[in-house]
Amino acid sequence: MIRQRQLVALGVSMLSITTLLAGCSDTSGDDAATGGTAATATGGAATGGAATGGTTTGGTTTGGTTTTGGATTTGGATGTGGGEASCEDVVACAGDVVGTWNVTGSCLGVTNQVNMTGFGLGCTAAPVSGTLQVTGSWTFNADGTFTDATTTSGTEEIALPAQCLNVSGTVTTCDRVGSPLSSLGYTSVTCTAAGDGCSCPATVQQTGGLGIASFTAPTSGTYTVEGNAITIVKGQQTNQYPYCVSGTTMTITPRSEAAVTGTVTGTVVFQKQ
Repeated sequence: MIRQRQLVALGVSMLSITTLLAGCSDTSGDDAATGGTAATATGGAATGGAATGGTTTGGTTTGGTTTTGGATTTGGATGTGGGEASCEDVVACAGDVVGTWNVTGSCLGVTNQVNMTGFGLGCTAAPVSGTLQVTGSWTFNADGTFTDATTTSGTEEIALPAQCLNVSGTVTTCDRVGSPLSSLGYTSVTCTAAGDGCSCPATVQQTGGLGIASFTAPTSGTYTVEGNAITIVKGQQTNQYPYCVSGTTMTITPRSEAAVTGTVTGTVVFQKQ
């Protein structure tokens, strides 16, 4: 009888423990549900959703501004668009030239004739054609002085007619004419026979004298601005550059008073430093 009471008591005790554990399990489940709901509310809508990830940071303010900022670079490409220099002469409009200007692009063509006077040949001029490129920088100081740190390079073709080979009644050969022509401002000139005359490819590679092949290319000197042109003076040489400044972009067309090595057309574009 005593043992039966003990078993009954033990059964009641086990039932109480089971009920207690079940109650704990249910409470934990409620907490989990509450915790899940809280997490959903906090992580989902409030923090991750609208406030941080949605509108303010990722959406309108930062993302939008960055994209527009990138578009400014394309707008800056208008300055560099000037860098895609036109092969037509500049429409001069003047402007303030003081400062240092870096070349961003150029497109220069050479046409007309080379002045052959002074070589003792049987002609005073010969047709020329070619293209030139310009790199480097140009600085104009407020005191009227300049520094030309540009490099002009390219190739030209001089076509000597037959009469050019007549030297004081004696006919010379093409291979003897090239070297003297280098003194016009070319790095090298090589002439070979072409029909009754000569074909003379000429190389240009010079510092200073922006855009104009010259034996005395100026790298410094004085300048004046009159009307819509910059005039460079160095010794006996005078170069004129019709120009237009728009914001931080300057566009010029090279012109030489003497035009010894032909006529240059097209433009060089600069960005102010």
